[in-house]
Amino acid sequence: MLPDFNAVVWKDYMKKDVKDVVMMVDQMFCWGQEISLGALDALVKGLCASSICIKTISGLLEKVPNFTHQLDQETLNELVQKYSKKGSVHRARAILHGMLSRHLRLDRETHTALMMGLCKKGDLSGLTSYWKFARTNNWLPDLKDGKTLFSRLCRRRWLNEALELFNALLALY
Repeated sequence: MLPDFNAVVWKDYMKKDVKDVVMMVDQMFCWGQEISLGALDALVKGLCASSICIKTISGLLEKVPNFTHQLDQETLNELVQKYSKKGSVHRARAILHGMLSRHLRLDRETHTALMMGLCKKGDLSGLTSYWKFARTNNWLPDLKDGKTLFSRLCRRRWLNEALELFNALLALY
């Protein structure tokens, strides 16, 4: 008889022992069991909040590709933010497109993290297209993030984008 791994995953997650939970999930897959959507959602949320390596999160999600886009809105927002901040902009955009197909709301922090990630990667075409999308959804960063993004745009010599951001921030603040 196999133990109920989902209950163990949930119990360990509640103790905030993230590394043990990841090892337990690996054992689940070795035994041929699947993680429940609720346990996966809680685990991904915990992993995004922790300082754990992004490869660990990616490895987990690769094992359950059908569940990835079924995670809840809050978890997916945190996942896009984590991927964007760690430089995995391509994965962040893939998750974001899944969110949009489900008509989920994107947090301001999610837009900001992706914009920062695109700017950091030097992807002007991606930044420009995402900027247009974000602006049609009435996104503006908070003042602190706006200053940082403005500075990055100027350093990259993307002056049109920097000026547009500056004008939008000036009108807002």
